[in-house]
Amino acid sequence: MTDIMNRELVEAELKKPIELDTEMKKLYGAEPDGTEAVLNYTLRDVWMIKHETDRIYRRMTEGLPPREEGAAKKSYMTAGGPGAGKTTLVRDEQ
Repeated sequence: MTDIMNRELVEAELKKPIELDTEMKKLYGAEPDGTEAVLNYTLRDVWMIKHETDRIYRRMTEGLPPREEGAAKKSYMTAGGPGAGKTTLVRDEQ
């Protein structure tokens, strides 16, 4: 995987359970009731996410000059289904 993020952070995030039902209920103002499904990324999911991240990164940076040392540019690559919190994450980082 391209070293654009801390590997340990990425690995930790991909090991966390995916609680889309809970997050969707919260998004629409409903209280979770304990019946929500909890999923986990499969090994194939993890491989595909890493592979796609690398592919997108290479495509987007192809032909660009190397970034100057100390430059403070940020790039965001997000993945996840509806309600996963991608927009919120990017807004919180800005």
